[in-house]
Amino acid sequence: MMRRDEALEARKVALRKQMARQRRLLSDALRIRAGVGIASLIAGSREFEGVQHVALFASLPDEPNTRPLFDQLRQRGCAIHFPRSPRSAAGGRLEWYRVEAWEELRAGRYGVFEPSPLREPTALTELELALIPGVAFDATGRRLGRGGGYYDRTFPTGTAGPVLVGVAFAFQLVETVPAGPLDRRVDAVVTEEAMIRVAGVGAGSTTGRGAF
Repeated sequence: MMRRDEALEARKVALRKQMARQRRLLSDALRIRAGVGIASLIAGSREFEGVQHVALFASLPDEPNTRPLFDQLRQRGCAIHFPRSPRSAAGGRLEWYRVEAWEELRAGRYGVFEPSPLREPTALTELELALIPGVAFDATGRRLGRGGGYYDRTFPTGTAGPVLVGVAFAFQLVETVPAGPLDRRVDAVVTEEAMIRVAGVGAGSTTGRGAF
């Protein structure tokens, strides 16, 4: 009989494969349109009001294009911080660095574009809003990542931190995301179609009811 943790991992693997099949069908034009729609929704959201320091990520080819979001945030005068993979792949946390121009980013581990480590890293306490990627999300704020666990370790459940907003295509919103106790939930999800808030989550909370 499969142990509980093995069953959970098997469900995660199956959902990742399902989402990968759908992402392979995406066109560049759709990714760009999704990025523009997401940027517009974020800029008009209450989560964005008064925010000065925003954590963002450079999108991979199968994710909504985050360049429009970067441009929108820059126009609003926000300080934007990008993640850099930890030096040790095992058990590490992401480090964040302020980026003034998209062109500063360079391909790093796993092909993800990252900031230069020449500046001092940003303290997590400075970040007010964190826009993060995911393979799938559900109505309770559960998030399925690619399996590295970097975001879960960087923003662990039960600790204070920025408002977490998942960035995804609309089809990545599913009925149920398999998750364990160490998988950090998000406070909201933004897609090209809507901004979905998760009631009752908040930074560090482990409970919530969906707002779909």
